[in-house]
Amino acid sequence: SRPTRDLIVRAVAPEDGAASGLLEAEDAGVLVAEADRVRFTHPLLASAIYGAASAERRRRLHERLAEVASDPEERARHLALSTTDPDEAVAAELEQAAARAATRGAQEAAAELFAGACRLTRDELSEERARRELGHATALRALGDLEGSRALAEDAAERASGPLRARALLLLGDTAWIGGYPGAIEHLELALEAAEGDSGLLAQIHAKLVNVSVALDPAGLLSRARAAAETIDPERDPAPAASVYLDLVWAETLRGHGEQRELLERWRTCEERAGPDAPKTLFALIYFWCVDDFEAARARYAMEERWYRERGEDVWRAERLAHLSRAELAAGNWDAAERGVEEACETIAQLETPGPWAALFRVRAIVDAHRGRLERALATFHAERAGILWWEALRLSGLAFVEYAAGNHAEVDRALTRMRELTDSIGVRDFLPDRSEPIHVESLVALGGLERARKELARLEERGRMFPRLWITVALPRTRALVLAAEGDVTGALAALDELDVDAASKLPFDLGRALLVRGRLQRRAKQKRAAADTLREALAIFEHLGAPAWEAQARAELDRVGLRRSPDELTATERRVAELAATGLTNREVAQRAFMSPKTVQANLTRIYRKLGISSRAELGARMADERRRVAPQK
Repeated sequence: SRPTRDLIVRAVAPEDGAASGLLEAEDAGVLVAEADRVRFTHPLLASAIYGAASAERRRRLHERLAEVASDPEERARHLALSTTDPDEAVAAELEQAAARAATRGAQEAAAELFAGACRLTRDELSEERARRELGHATALRALGDLEGSRALAEDAAERASGPLRARALLLLGDTAWIGGYPGAIEHLELALEAAEGDSGLLAQIHAKLVNVSVALDPAGLLSRARAAAETIDPERDPAPAASVYLDLVWAETLRGHGEQRELLERWRTCEERAGPDAPKTLFALIYFWCVDDFEAARARYAMEERWYRERGEDVWRAERLAHLSRAELAAGNWDAAERGVEEACETIAQLETPGPWAALFRVRAIVDAHRGRLERALATFHAERAGILWWEALRLSGLAFVEYAAGNHAEVDRALTRMRELTDSIGVRDFLPDRSEPIHVESLVALGGLERARKELARLEERGRMFPRLWITVALPRTRALVLAAEGDVTGALAALDELDVDAASKLPFDLGRALLVRGRLQRRAKQKRAAADTLREALAIFEHLGAPAWEAQARAELDRVGLRRSPDELTATERRVAELAATGLTNREVAQRAFMSPKTVQANLTRIYRKLGISSRAELGARMADERRRVAPQK
């Protein structure tokens, strides 16, 4: 508390000389006045003086402070500290103050005030006690204390009946799902029974039941989501309807039914109708990075971050930031991805919120693997196995990439074979967050498992037919080339890589770099030394820009095997790429975005290009590149 000078003077009896006492304390360096506020110069002084007072004296002082305090929350705190026995009037005032604190996003204050309200509620007032316990549990859930939230919600569910019991069971189901505790679906099914007759509450419970089924009951997800979509009225209950429509998108996609544009449009319409204050579904941001819609992912994160910040839910802000980091990683913004996930993990570590939030550290481990920090990445993924099938499949998918980065092909195969067993067992044909077929093919080829590599390629092709996505479009030429090369058809493999759309692939620079690395290797095998050197230098430039040491090393090793020196006046592959882009009329900034480099690096490349070609303007560059295209064009 930071009381005002006036409050202290009014709270202390005149004969005790509060005003002069304050001045003496300030002169002695015990208190300091900032504007009209008074505080101790050190927290230890406050705790020592407070601790030295008797319990009765402290109680009387809080009682007097409650009488003179003008702020409702401040008054409620002093009332709680001055009241030792159950008192319904005080408990009710604490409950109201707690609700106000929760509304403004002060979740710690809300939890403290709800706890006081529960303490001062008589046992025979079951409904009041349950309602206050539920408020306390909700605040703890927002703070990430799932164990504490769960215990309070269980007690509230036992005490309450009807809609209040349903709300307690709804919270129990939510915390069980997030925390990996048993009984999430069972709690929510009981909540449906308790909410009978309350259409709005029933809609919320149906939406949550579908939501948790994505991870907890993927086999039953589709039927449950379709039933909920028929049950909920999107006009009356747009927020639950929006949640169900997006979960139905996931359900249909996981079963291999392809992109769900109509359902996505329904989701957007309902969410807009629900308004900015409505709860946000967790799967929108994840969906956007899964389908490579990075702009949508960033916009979604900005909206969700603001929503959780306004409500004081720092744990959920961190969780959302980790998912944004996955999108930035795929988009080639590795520095942003690293900053984001490190901040998210630091938040979780500071809040000491155990259990389910460990998934954020697995996102960090994936970033680590890209950056070459393999020891920490492997330790993170091997630390524990998830008890829920969905999360274990995700863990295995992430572990496989880390093993791939480490060059452990047998471990890649082991992890992904187990992951496929899990997803196949529940009828998942398109595991949206997983992109492992290309690395599985590469590992199987390295292990001599050509027939199995063909099957993995076929699986990737099937996923591309079911639901075309950029990452699949970019990965397919490389993956086909790996299989064809393993069959001994280097010419066919290079032809497969000719299908690579470099402009499209530029949105996924790491994937483009790996495709170029494979092409360079194959060109070297085909004795195309000049082409191999150019391709490998282009791949190397991408890996250097990203900061991917393992792949930098591979590209350098391949270049060494080519053993070809470049003429001093010959354009490098990177310079040629910059020249071609600049010749189309793009600005330096636009060229930088296409070529994965800074505008300053583009300018440095253009300076070298002008010098090597003996030109001095963009117009001359455009003419020179046009002449070159005419020279190499096939004669009719």
